[in-house]
Amino acid sequence: MITRQNHIRQILSNITNKEVDDAIVAKLANIAEAIDIKSNDALFPLMVALEYYKVIFESIPNNIQQVTNNSIIEHKKVLSDELNKITQEYQKDIIHSTTRLFENKIPNLIKDSIDKEIKISIDNSLVEAINKFNQATENNYQNIQKIKKEQNIKITVVILVFMLGLIIGKFI
Repeated sequence: MITRQNHIRQILSNITNKEVDDAIVAKLANIAEAIDIKSNDALFPLMVALEYYKVIFESIPNNIQQVTNNSIIEHKKVLSDELNKITQEYQKDIIHSTTRLFENKIPNLIKDSIDKEIKISIDNSLVEAINKFNQATENNYQNIQKIKKEQNIKITVVILVFMLGLIIGKFI
């Protein structure tokens, strides 16, 4: 008579064509015993096969994760090595191009920026000076108008005093 574990081992060997792990055999034997399936039951081979595939499928995400992690690490290393190789190969060109950029382009950009700021500053100063000049001209005009008005009043007063003097002089 064949034992439950030997029967499980035989079923799994037929499914996998490989040596079967004792831990899986023991686990499947415990499951069959827990649900009271006898090794001569027609469901027994089906239960063993399904449980075996369940165990296999449960391990797939971990296997995929490991393969993915290893692949990422390998690709990262290859890309890093390739980047270093390219950097080494073109280092002189990169240095030359960067130096030319700083020698030619940057000073012109700085000069253009400074020229623009000076023009804005001068334009703002001119506008401010014109506004101050206009304000001073307006203030002078108003002062002149006040002086004229005061002079007119003084002349009028002098004329009135003179006329009053003439009038009073006639009556005295």
